[in-house]
Amino acid sequence: MPLNQFEIEAIEKHANHLTHNLSSIDLIPLLIDHQIFTCQDIEQIHNDNDDETKMAIVMEILKGKDPGQFYKFCNLLQDSNNETIAIYAGKMLRYAVETNMITDSRSTRVRNRVKSSSGDVKSLSRTYAKLCKNQDSLVFTWGNNQSYQLGSCRFEKLRIPAINKVISDYRPISIAGGTNNSYFVSSSGKVYELGKPLVTKPIKTKYYHYHNRMLTTPQLVCGLKNVFVTEVMIHPDGEFVMAITSNGKLYSWGCGPQDNNMTCSTPRPVKALSGKEITQASCSVTHFAAVTSKGKLYTWGEGKHGGLGHNDLKYHLKPKKVKALKDHKVKMVACGGTNHYNFTIAITTDGRVWTWGDSNCGKLGRDASQPTHLPAAIDCLNNKNIIKVSCSSECAFALSSDGQLYV
Repeated sequence: MPLNQFEIEAIEKHANHLTHNLSSIDLIPLLIDHQIFTCQDIEQIHNDNDDETKMAIVMEILKGKDPGQFYKFCNLLQDSNNETIAIYAGKMLRYAVETNMITDSRSTRVRNRVKSSSGDVKSLSRTYAKLCKNQDSLVFTWGNNQSYQLGSCRFEKLRIPAINKVISDYRPISIAGGTNNSYFVSSSGKVYELGKPLVTKPIKTKYYHYHNRMLTTPQLVCGLKNVFVTEVMIHPDGEFVMAITSNGKLYSWGCGPQDNNMTCSTPRPVKALSGKEITQASCSVTHFAAVTSKGKLYTWGEGKHGGLGHNDLKYHLKPKKVKALKDHKVKMVACGGTNHYNFTIAITTDGRVWTWGDSNCGKLGRDASQPTHLPAAIDCLNNKNIIKVSCSSECAFALSSDGQLYV
């Protein structure tokens, strides 16, 4: 599979800088060792004696490679001891990734899935620790790494996207990032954790040592070994994780209301949802939501400001069905907000978008100066065919099937 136009443009844009700074004597053996170039490629390069010309040929040959070899090349250069080379290699990689993923920042039009010859972006977690994967299971990481949540001990911050070999080897199918930690699900349905473990206070279990150290390499999450997990989620600002298995069972752990216990060190099923097939779930700092295969919505956690949609301000330890949406089938839910000031947004199968909870900063998307305790539809989004919603601490996002992003 050849490179796409974005990757070729990235090479052309930075070829001159790399050509002037790279040495073919140092680079060519590495290209062979990492299986980026073949022996025939090397013969073609050695036909010319001038080093700068050789490097120009290297760039031309690179354009004919597949995406996997291109990203290997970028990663190889970023590991160089030469700071100038590492910087320009990083710029080349960032240009290829960002151009391929992001449209004009002045437009409200975005892509639901970015299609390219290197694969579709399936999962993107926008947090302090940012992780992105594509169809070829090449995982890119960047952002804050102070707790080693990116799986690297070399840098406190990664300012440009870089291939993460450690996570890529697991061929993840789902990735979620928090402030100080990250989780991913391997192709075999196992959940792994990196960074600062969620439960840091002493817990008298045989895994006690596991909860009191930074995880610099992926560690298998205890309690999920005998199930196949399909999705994992964590709120960027929170310390609570949920996972959905292939048979629709919902597990949770961390600091939050797991039934009657506020803190749970290892994953366990949410008992109140036993017997219900969960298709999608979301969590904020203080409240949680789950959607069943029958389109029923359950919420629990902090009810202040009406973020649970139960028409009260109570704290609900156990999941409770949102009765206000009993005549609608929910297909997706997203939880957002800060401590105690939470809100929720949901999509129903009739294409309507509903919001409730704290209204500060206009995040409910309608004229609501006071918190709303029950779900209410956003009229301006009717007939927009909204297919996905997401929340941050103070704003909400809705994506339509034709790529329109509403904020």
